[in-house]
Amino acid sequence: MNYINWFGVIIASISSFVLGWLWYSPMLFGKAWQEDNQLSKEKLMASNFVKVFGLSFIMTFVYAFMLAKTILRTDLSGMADGLKFGLLVGAFFSAMSLGISYQFSHRPTRLFFIDAGYMIVSSTIMGAVIGWMG
Repeated sequence: MNYINWFGVIIASISSFVLGWLWYSPMLFGKAWQEDNQLSKEKLMASNFVKVFGLSFIMTFVYAFMLAKTILRTDLSGMADGLKFGLLVGAFFSAMSLGISYQFSHRPTRLFFIDAGYMIVSSTIMGAVIGWMG
């Protein structure tokens, strides 16, 4: 891979959003996440959805772009390498960063596992997509 596959970065970003929709829905961890963040349904509904989702997508796109750029600079290639790299980034950079912040802000342990779990799975999927499409 000698160039950034922008289509792959976009697909990786969208895949992260689809995972987030499922992960934070009532089907999986949405109710616990909402409870641990002390967010009522009314407070969530009062959010500026364009701002929240727009900025979140931009940040997810930058995350996916940096995964792609880092994979490009290494000897990694293919879906399996991308998956492993995404897993390592999610587990050892994203999740640990959240863990440090959650410890100092006294956030619930369950919330850490919900959010860190999402970051690990999301990074793994994005890495796999980028590796596969690279």
